[in-house]
Amino acid sequence: GLDPKTGALSAAGEGQVNGHIKDRWALRSLNEGKNLIVASSTGLLTASSGPDVAQNHLFVMELNVESKALNVKASILNFGTREDIRSVRYVDDKAYVVTFKKTDPLFAFDLSNLSEPKLLSGLKIPGFSTYMHPLADGRMLGIGFDALEQGDFAYYQGIQVSLFDVSNPLDMARIDNHIYGTRGSSSEVTTDHHAFFYDEVSKLLALPLVELTGDQLKGEETVRTFSGAVIYNFSGDKLEETARLSHAEWIPAQCIANMDSTVWWQDHADSMDINRIYQIDNRLITVSPFGIKSYDLTNLAKATVATMFDRPAGRVCQPIQIFQGD
Repeated sequence: GLDPKTGALSAAGEGQVNGHIKDRWALRSLNEGKNLIVASSTGLLTASSGPDVAQNHLFVMELNVESKALNVKASILNFGTREDIRSVRYVDDKAYVVTFKKTDPLFAFDLSNLSEPKLLSGLKIPGFSTYMHPLADGRMLGIGFDALEQGDFAYYQGIQVSLFDVSNPLDMARIDNHIYGTRGSSSEVTTDHHAFFYDEVSKLLALPLVELTGDQLKGEETVRTFSGAVIYNFSGDKLEETARLSHAEWIPAQCIANMDSTVWWQDHADSMDINRIYQIDNRLITVSPFGIKSYDLTNLAKATVATMFDRPAGRVCQPIQIFQGD
């Protein structure tokens, strides 16, 4: 808890479950901290069977105030066998979990009765989402990667933006899908949700994107075809791309070389182009390491204000480390 006088933090309770969690979205506190929901993964993706095979679990924990122990009240064990968790989102009394090795099962769970959570359904589609965001009218947005199945595994491909109908968790469907670029394309949203923008009133949403083309699996050279932000209008069953905004003209050559070297999905180097999008009244604001632009929401074709930062490229552009793998 938080001491209102000193500001000191102290643990209200502690407990443990098997496995590891993906990120902050794997946890949810309920009932003023009395309950904690945890989604975790155990095992190894390289194991095809036996005790080390990858499994995923959803735990409902309950706090004993006197002993300060968090005990497992209920659980759903061993779903998404031979896969691991890539994203989690809790919405009202439902939990949505994406696992992946070859395809993307999106699982829906009912948490209306914490003593008896239920696995409702699973939707299998290519690729996977690393971040999910609830939209209006029973729609869920997923941002992650497309994937090319290769027998027992899959190669990560371009950035995938999917719109799901989760209004009926027993019968979920992907109703719209956009794929950008090929292997090596990136969006900061896949590793940092702060890069995602959505306005519930205007139904405008946006994400940073570095789009590369060229088939690396065939030895082709990759070429950056776009860097900046993609703007959408969300309406019912559709995501309509309405604009692409960029700060590319401000990026020094050194930074461009680094950005173009990001050829593997594991690279977590920040984009040198737009990495944050905000809305202030009727203006859309885009921010990059090199400046800020402001656009009138009624006309995104041209910035009304464009201000560069006075920042030496050497302080901003850092060499990236390439991690090669699947």
